[in-house]
Amino acid sequence: MSLKVIIYAYLARNTVEAPVEGASDRNPLTPATVLVGQQTDFDFDAYAELTFADQAAFQAFGAKLYAPDAAAQIAADEEKWLDKSKLAMAMLGDVIETTR
Repeated sequence: MSLKVIIYAYLARNTVEAPVEGASDRNPLTPATVLVGQQTDFDFDAYAELTFADQAAFQAFGAKLYAPDAAAQIAADEEKWLDKSKLAMAMLGDVIETTR
């Protein structure tokens, strides 16, 4: 499997004693540090970005992820912490990386 990059990131949050204006239902006392947008745009705690060398590497990853044994282990773990009704995924197209 040719997985190039996995990035896990947690949103910067502060703890407050009372909900801020526009606070989300899921994080009313821990608002995100929002630079552009609304609190409700950031009603999640973390995200992961996976980068693959090519489409074949992505497909190989998917095959391993959905293999019966792995899928069962992942599902059991997700039951402990993940609200699947709030799960979202998107695939990026062309990416332009700025290094300076």
